Amino acid sequence: MAKRFRDAPDEEIPVGVPDRRPKAGAKCDVCTTVGPKATLQFCMKRTGRPPGKIVGNAPEVCALMKPLADSDRESFWALHLDVRNRIVDMDKVAVGNMTGVEVHPTEVFRGAMLTGAQNVILVHNHPSGDPTPSRQDQELTKRFKEIGDLLGIRVLDHIVVGNMGCISLASHGFLGEGKDVTYPTLASRPSKRKR
Repeated sequence: MAKRFRDAPDEEIPVGVPDRRPKAGAKCDVCTTVGPKATLQFCMKRTGRPPGKIVGNAPEVCALMKPLADSDRESFWALHLDVRNRIVDMDKVAVGNMTGVEVHPTEVFRGAMLTGAQNVILVHNHPSGDPTPSRQDQELTKRFKEIGDLLGIRVLDHIVVGNMGCISLASHGFLGEGKDVTYPTLASRPSKRKR
């Protein structure tokens, strides 16, 4: 079994890999909010423990990421999930300005590969408050799905958060799914073995 990075001494942690070992005296009782003061990512860095929340559908992700709606800048996040859709890490991939954010696939999938994520949910906010996905959001979603398929990391959804609500691009058919999308776990996926 591979040694986890958080168990490694300082000299064994590779360059560019975040140090997720617990800090001395670190306390984080509330690991369920995303906001400027307490984020799941901050809690992960302080305690070394994954948040562990299981997400099964878009409304659960919307409720978790709702505080992004109050931001005055557009930011892009990637939720890294294990095979049971339990949150392993939340990665703030990029921060833009009031009208957009530039995201490169390398930035999104590098973090997912380092955490050993099997699934990824992409989330970004619209500071204007209107969560309607733009044409660029739709194209980006299709592009990330193709790249994720090549890497073996499934993109389950892309959620757009705004003051007027949330929109799931998977439920609108941009990831090949239909309405009322629930995120499949590894056990519920069809087998790819030839019989």
